[in-house]
Amino acid sequence: KAYEKALIGGETSLVLSPDSEFFKFFGKSMNRDKVFYEDLITAIGLLFFIEGLFLAIFPSRIKSMLELIKNTDENRLRSFGVIFLIIGFLMIWYIKS
Repeated sequence: KAYEKALIGGETSLVLSPDSEFFKFFGKSMNRDKVFYEDLITAIGLLFFIEGLFLAIFPSRIKSMLELIKNTDENRLRSFGVIFLIIGFLMIWYIKS
């Protein structure tokens, strides 16, 4: 309310210093977004690296594992997926907290 009353009329200017709290606040927000995207790209890159490493070192073993997965019941695969999802989430949560 105080700003509304003070800035009424067309002859009022508001000058902010580049090192004011206003810009520091928004700078922190932008920095968090940058860190998030850097972490996301790092995580995806690490995923590709590990997948590629296993494919390059153990191609025949990967093929036999894929055949085994193909013959596994979908509910069992889903259960394994949920377990790995929870383990991954807990690992990330532990590291980030």
